[in-house]
Amino acid sequence: MKAVHAQVYDVKKVRTRQVATITLEIPIEAHLDAINLLDEQDVLVTVAPKDIGMPYGVIDGDTAPEQSKPDDEPAKGGALAKLAAQLCANQQFRHFVYQRDCTYTLLESWDEAGIADHVRYMCGVNSRAELDHNPEAAKLFHERFRKPFMDYVNAAK
Repeated sequence: MKAVHAQVYDVKKVRTRQVATITLEIPIEAHLDAINLLDEQDVLVTVAPKDIGMPYGVIDGDTAPEQSKPDDEPAKGGALAKLAAQLCANQQFRHFVYQRDCTYTLLESWDEAGIADHVRYMCGVNSRAELDHNPEAAKLFHERFRKPFMDYVNAAK
């Protein structure tokens, strides 16, 4: 294994040591290779832009991940895109995301547009409309935003 695509799961600042701890999610089939690679004493970890390939999947040898081909027309948003827009407009949702994610994000704006950028980034999409057409992005939206926010709202009752 030469590389693996991963999603950032958690980032915590350790101010006393002037470092950050980054927790990544990688495909389960790549975890043993990743552990073996990271177990070495001197390992270079490279961070690349998200548009370099698919959000999950191992790059083995010289094989690059498949890039999705753009359609002639942009995808139209459906129910998930609408829900994401409604949530980003909701002050309680913005407060929840800020409280939960402000310790590791570099976003400076937590207004509706800033939260929308953050949601798109964390789900690996360029447009909320993609949530309705990309099953992995929809799963990330539900796991990282909708379900935790609903738990937060229900716990506050």
